[in-house]
Amino acid sequence: TTDDDTITNSLYTLSFDKTTGDFTTLTACTASNTCETTPFTIDFHQYHSMQNSSQNSGAYIFRPDNETFDKTLPYRGDLLHAEVYKGSNIEQVTFDYSNIKVKARLFKQSGLPLELEVLVKPIDVSDGNGHEIVAVYGSDIENDKTFYTDSCGLYMQKRVV
Repeated sequence: TTDDDTITNSLYTLSFDKTTGDFTTLTACTASNTCETTPFTIDFHQYHSMQNSSQNSGAYIFRPDNETFDKTLPYRGDLLHAEVYKGSNIEQVTFDYSNIKVKARLFKQSGLPLELEVLVKPIDVSDGNGHEIVAVYGSDIENDKTFYTDSCGLYMQKRVV
């Protein structure tokens, strides 16, 4: 790897391909310098949302319609621009796709994890359908089907699949 295809701090290194806008691996190291590298990907898909039922899709309710439930549609779009920033307090990569903008950050303070910020650009609803946009993360991390999400910047919410 070169300096331009990774961001790093004392515990993590995120590798990516600037020409495709794909994340490739995440390396996590302990304080004793034991490191483990795992594949890491993120992609985006869309579904048409359920409408005209007793419980429509909406805020906090993910209900794809029955016709598109098994037919995921890619949503990321074309890579328009990629930028890597390496400063004294933070390293960041930004991938600007036609439909999504993704920023991955690693803070230089030890102990802070990888932060991902995703901005969904305006969604074309001229077809009259609602759309559900989902992020699909790929990894071979063994986590006992448990992960955590940020709840509006207030606390981490435990999730079990």
